[in-house]
Amino acid sequence: MRFSNSGKVGLLCQHEWRPKSLVTLSAEYDLKVVSAPSRIGMAISLKP
Repeated sequence: MRFSNSGKVGLLCQHEWRPKSLVTLSAEYDLKVVSAPSRIGMAISLKP
C-alpha cells in the first residue's frame, strides 16, 4: 500500500497463480477528489 503527499492511495497485489504465471491487481484512489472514480487494473503474465 502506498500513500502520497497529494492525497492518493495506491495498492498493488501480485499472486503466483501457477509456476512462473502471475496475476497482478492494482488500484488507486484520490482522497482529495471524491467525485472522480477510482482506477483499478488487472494484468496476467503467463509463461509456458
